[in-house]
Amino acid sequence: MTPTQPTQINPHKNEDKMNESEITYRVDQLMDLGKASAIRGWSMENILKIIQNEFGPEGYEIARTYIVKDISGIEDEDAYIDNVIKEARKEKLMGSASDKMLEELEKDTSEE
Repeated sequence: MTPTQPTQINPHKNEDKMNESEITYRVDQLMDLGKASAIRGWSMENILKIIQNEFGPEGYEIARTYIVKDISGIEDEDAYIDNVIKEARKEKLMGSASDKMLEELEKDTSEE
C-alpha cells in the first residue's frame, strides 16, 4: 500500500500571495516616488500602467483593487461614484442658486 499524498487545492497559492505582496510593495514604492517628485503626487493611471508592464493584467487588477480599497478606503466603488455624482449635482444646483442670488443682490445694490 502506498501512502497518499495530501491534496493541494492550489499549488501556486504561496506564489500568488508572494506575487500579491510584491505588487502591493511596488505600488507603495511608486506612490512614494511620486510624492517625493517635483509634482508631489502620484496618478493611479500611471502606477497601473507600470504595474501592468511589470506584472501583466493580473498584476494590474491586484494593484487597482489595492489602491481603491486599501489605500483609498473605498469598499463599494459603484456606490462611491454614484454618491460623488449626486454631491456634484447638488453643489452645481446650490452654486446656480447662489449665483442667481448674488446677481439679484448686485442688481439691487447697483440700482440704489
